[in-house]
Amino acid sequence: PLIPINMIKKDTKHKHVAAQNLFLPTVLQLFWPKGGPLPEGLVDDILKVAEGKGSLPPPPALAAQGSASMSPETPAHRNSDNLPPQPQHELLGREEDLASLGQHLGASRDLRLMGLWGVAGVGKSALALRHARDFMSGGPNRVAIWVNAESEASIKASYLRVLEEVLDVNVPAGTDALSAQEIADQHLHPALQNLDMQGVEWLMVFDTTGPSSNPSAEGDLALLASNFFSSLAGLKGDIIFTSRRRLTRGCSICGGDVESWQVQPLDEATARDMLLYGSAGPSSASIQPDQSEVQAAILLARRVGGLPLVLKMISSLRDDRNQTLKQVADGYGSDMEEGGGNSVYKLVKHTLEFARGWDGGITADLLDVMAFLVADLIPVELLLRI
Repeated sequence: PLIPINMIKKDTKHKHVAAQNLFLPTVLQLFWPKGGPLPEGLVDDILKVAEGKGSLPPPPALAAQGSASMSPETPAHRNSDNLPPQPQHELLGREEDLASLGQHLGASRDLRLMGLWGVAGVGKSALALRHARDFMSGGPNRVAIWVNAESEASIKASYLRVLEEVLDVNVPAGTDALSAQEIADQHLHPALQNLDMQGVEWLMVFDTTGPSSNPSAEGDLALLASNFFSSLAGLKGDIIFTSRRRLTRGCSICGGDVESWQVQPLDEATARDMLLYGSAGPSSASIQPDQSEVQAAILLARRVGGLPLVLKMISSLRDDRNQTLKQVADGYGSDMEEGGGNSVYKLVKHTLEFARGWDGGITADLLDVMAFLVADLIPVELLLRI
């Protein structure tokens, strides 16, 4: 079941809205480029903003350009197919999920809608991203479109960027004054139909559709409907939605039936192998670990409950400090409950405390700001950077 996770510290005055706005992916990517070092002083600036005591300085890239044409609300387009950067870790244990997703979406040339849902950190966006990259590798006449669906503003920004920089549509002046749905109907819908007529296959991903006030409630995609197409008539591509709220079987949007699929945590054996052998998993060339490492991996796998997010955090910490799994397990102590699926906050919190002891607190302090959000509001792009 989808587990509501309250990640708000009771002894702090930090506000949800400040932290949520701060960690919008369109803002964060300008301050912390993927793969780059954490900018000096960023953590202090972030904490001041979250406490309402200041504002962030201009991102280094924007300050260097001295241009007002780029802003955190309108980030630079990153690649021709509009996909986020590939995560550092592969999708170990998701081979069957990827195959099933490809079979379902590749079954015909009709419009197909798929909804992936599950708890924060379980790997919905990573699964959709891998499918999108596999889709793009299938031939030259393919287009993949990634829409940040966390808010109406992010959806509008994604639509406009896609139209101008992916689909090469000459968008009339003043289009940004339209609503997201008006932009979709008046410009994006005919552009996609044009692709269909040219024999170009296309895939759209609406990533992290809007949060619900009650994250544990079952629901559909109604929160997205007002920012989506008002009609799906004439469209023949694939559309994937990812959601941290439960999607009921048979849910629909704009009259189109959505196949609902819950993304499950990794099983214990896969989680163990990810810790022992890395994201590629075991192979004939793998060096066999000693028994103490195997036992440590089993213990850690049980504690994280198969959540890829926490597995990645553990692997990153281990690799950065050249630690053994036994040292990591010993560092975690014995106070963690096994089978952490019901105590995700406890696991993440413990991981952050562990990180603070290793690197002087910089990484942990930055990630700790995420704890001022409920889990359903943690920006997915930040999770993909871990």
